[in-house]
Amino acid sequence: MAEALPILTGLALGALVALCRGRVPPWAIASMVCLFAAAATLASGEFRMSWTYLVVDAAQVLSGFAVSLGILARLRPRTF
Repeated sequence: MAEALPILTGLALGALVALCRGRVPPWAIASMVCLFAAAATLASGEFRMSWTYLVVDAAQVLSGFAVSLGILARLRPRTF
C-alpha cells in the first residue's frame, strides 16, 4: 500500500500537466516530482531504513507521470 502513494501522485501530476497543455516549465515538473517523492518517502517511513528509497519513489512518481501523460494524449481528440 505504501507504493501506491508515489504512483497516484505521479498520475495526478501528469493529469495536471496534461490539462495545462505544455505551459508548465520542465524545472517545475522536476521539482514537483522531487517534492512528491520526498513526501511519499517520509509518509511511508522508508527513510528510517535508507534514503535510497527516495530514488525508488522518484522513479515511481515519474513513471506514474509518464503513464498519465500517455493515456491522456491518446484520449485527447485529434484535430486535422
